[in-house]
Amino acid sequence: MLVMVFESNHHVVKGGILPERVNMKEVERLHGILNKPAIKTIESVDGDVIDCIDILKQPAFDHPLLQNHSIQVSFFQSWHLNGRCPNGTVPIRRTQKSDLIRSTSLKHFGKKLLNNHKFMVFLHAPQADGFATGCYNILCPGFVQVDTDIALGLPILPVSVYDGPNYHITASIFKDKDKGNWWIHFQGKNIGYWPSSLLPGIADGVDGAQYGGEVFESIGRSRGHTTTTEMGSGHFPGEGDNKAARFINVEVGNPLTYAYESPEKIGTFITSPGCYDLQTLENDQSGKYFFYGGPGKSKTCP
Repeated sequence: MLVMVFESNHHVVKGGILPERVNMKEVERLHGILNKPAIKTIESVDGDVIDCIDILKQPAFDHPLLQNHSIQVSFFQSWHLNGRCPNGTVPIRRTQKSDLIRSTSLKHFGKKLLNNHKFMVFLHAPQADGFATGCYNILCPGFVQVDTDIALGLPILPVSVYDGPNYHITASIFKDKDKGNWWIHFQGKNIGYWPSSLLPGIADGVDGAQYGGEVFESIGRSRGHTTTTEMGSGHFPGEGDNKAARFINVEVGNPLTYAYESPEKIGTFITSPGCYDLQTLENDQSGKYFFYGGPGKSKTCP
């Protein structure tokens, strides 16, 4: 069993660039596949539409390996103000055509882009060997949601304020020892899981875990473009508490004792240090932790 446990304050990467060419027929096809018939529909105050989908008809089960799958049952979002999903359904944010058009390709689907700082529950789908694909949330079928309150790809409230009140969430990924499914655990609740049948390459666990931030830009610096997309709070790690985004209490699960432990070895990898940076620290209260992020295009990132 591997358990990755961390706490993070509420910041999110935002922004992006529209693709140069869009296959509208493929957009129409995916738009029809991803949006399932709803038992109940709730509109968020920020304009998102949440469809309460029969738990047995959610997009996860479009995956051919999950046709006969039996579901293993196990903060606040703005759409809760207007209602909740009834028993037997799960909240799925309705995919808009603009979501599909916004990506470079429909195989590398990105999240809804925000023009402010919000923390989102956002999943990057793994391949059979455990490495990430280009798919996010429900674009690739396979992730089975069981929680009725958290909709993937939508903000979690309240949010941290630069040099003001800060909030933390606790999250982990773990492999259950009975069925071998890989679960997402968020704020004390099991949100959902990737069935073991989809991840045979990591049936015996994994050797490491990665934490941090990522910025995606479809054009890239090789074409003379530097993104203004911020990572974390948009401020460099050196600013520290209440200013820079951070992960605290970074831990992994010991497969022999099932206890959470601080990792023995931690390495860092920074691709654009002038644009974004990372600072690792350790103390008795927060264990191993790090600040990360940056403003993107700036004086140090022309």
